Amino acid sequence: MKIVRVPALTGLRFVTAMMVLIGHGLYAAHFAADTMTSRILDPLPSMGMTLFFVLIGFVMWVNYAQSFRERFWSSLWCFGVARFARGWLRNTLARTQTRGLAERAGLEPQLDRHG
Repeated sequence: MKIVRVPALTGLRFVTAMMVLIGHGLYAAHFAADTMTSRILDPLPSMGMTLFFVLIGFVMWVNYAQSFRERFWSSLWCFGVARFARGWLRNTLARTQTRGLAERAGLEPQLDRHG
């Protein structure tokens, strides 16, 4: 399978990331009160995440559609294995880092109940 790059989406991905960052930053910057700034910027995280998921879906379709049309089951298997492997690796790294940072800070990690 040949990976297709769509450079024009990089700028749009940046915009969606900024929408989420600014929207979540409202609460950190204490703009969450009932102000005009809050009312204007409050929808940014949900709009940014929605747009981000649409972009991801588009990129996945561009990269996998032909493969799924030609050999559905083997493509589905490869796709599933790749997604599981990436998710498992990220989850394992995040848990390991969180557990290590908590131990360094002298905190009791709360991850033991899940594994």
